Amino acid sequence: MPLRLDARRSGFDVDFVAFLSAKREMERDVDRAVADIIADVCARGDAALIDYTRRFDRVALTPGTLRVPAAEIGAAAGRCAPEALAALRFAATRIDDYHRRQMPADLDYRDAAGVRLGARWRPVVAVGLWNWDRAPDPPSATLSPGLVAAVRASVPPEAIVYSDQETSYRLAAFAPVFIAVAPPGHVADTEANRPYERARDARRFLRTGDLSIPEGYRAEYLVVDRLRLEREFELPVVYEDERFTLYRLPPRL
Repeated sequence: MPLRLDARRSGFDVDFVAFLSAKREMERDVDRAVADIIADVCARGDAALIDYTRRFDRVALTPGTLRVPAAEIGAAAGRCAPEALAALRFAATRIDDYHRRQMPADLDYRDAAGVRLGARWRPVVAVGLWNWDRAPDPPSATLSPGLVAAVRASVPPEAIVYSDQETSYRLAAFAPVFIAVAPPGHVADTEANRPYERARDARRFLRTGDLSIPEGYRAEYLVVDRLRLEREFELPVVYEDERFTLYRLPPRL
């Protein structure tokens, strides 16, 4: 079902975050459609191929015009520049050679003790699969749409927002704010960045709730994820839901 998003309408931020977080069914839908087409061609042969060509390519074929005549192929090749033909032949040769080398080979030999060892490649007759749907993201890997909307609406651009590593990293992807900490693997390890020191400070804040830590990074706002820190602060609350609270830190003097 088509989804229409309009940045001019109220609620766009929440709808857009929900869209980005939604589970994708595209690959499974495409696989099912392709499987149905292949099954139809296997069942009806050229008649199905002609039907799909008319539907998708808007070309009308008959059983007699499915194959391109050799004379027509030769004439087209004659009109092609020699260097272009040479490049196509060179590419085809390389592709063929590469994929031939990918073919699995059986193994059969005798070791130093005279024991014959080996392995054989055989096609798989049947395979059983169970629940290949992508697992849902764990709660700790998501932000609530309401939090994202609140940060975008209530936090000025380029303001410093302090939170744990993962929450900070995701907030920076959704809102034009500065963050003080992120997972060290996503930050250049420079003297100015000090990603591991910042990560240690963030873990210390989760343990202690010491507000001097975000204040030391000149933070103006604080986001608390109750999955990681079950603590309330006597600070002005800008936004709150079942999981996240966005606080306003005291202005720096």
